[in-house]
Amino acid sequence: MRLPILYIFSASLAGIGIALGLYIIWHSYSSNRLVLSHFPDYAPQVERAPASASPEYYAYAQSDTVPPVLFSLGEVLANVSEPGTRVNHFARLRLDFELFDEGGRRLMEEGEAGIKHTVIEILRDQSFGRLNTLDGKLYFKEELVARINSLLNQPVIRQVHFASFYLQ
Repeated sequence: MRLPILYIFSASLAGIGIALGLYIIWHSYSSNRLVLSHFPDYAPQVERAPASASPEYYAYAQSDTVPPVLFSLGEVLANVSEPGTRVNHFARLRLDFELFDEGGRRLMEEGEAGIKHTVIEILRDQSFGRLNTLDGKLYFKEELVARINSLLNQPVIRQVHFASFYLQ
């Protein structure tokens, strides 16, 4: 008599565990879609400033009357891997960089070939599945800012904007 009760109890407990796991997976998937459907431009950004920035810089940088300084890199095409498969994917994107000031434009123009190479390297390090998510794109943008500013030996890029972003 005790044995069937033990089996029923353990089967019930296993069923509850499976149901809870499926709910957690469903909730995490639907919450990302909810954020994207209600806030299509959702992209939490951290304000970056040069290390030597003065208080006047912050007033200038956050002023609504000053248009942002943009540098367009043009189109970049690179292979993107999918670990564990032999499927070949590629990413084709156009990037616009928001710069701290007009002086950064000269540095970006002089180092354009190295910047494109860095973008392609970063793309190749990403997986198709990761780039296909919001978190992956945000991580990719942060990685671009950090690596290109490192390449130029100073903070030049404030933010990255995707003019186009295709994954296939």
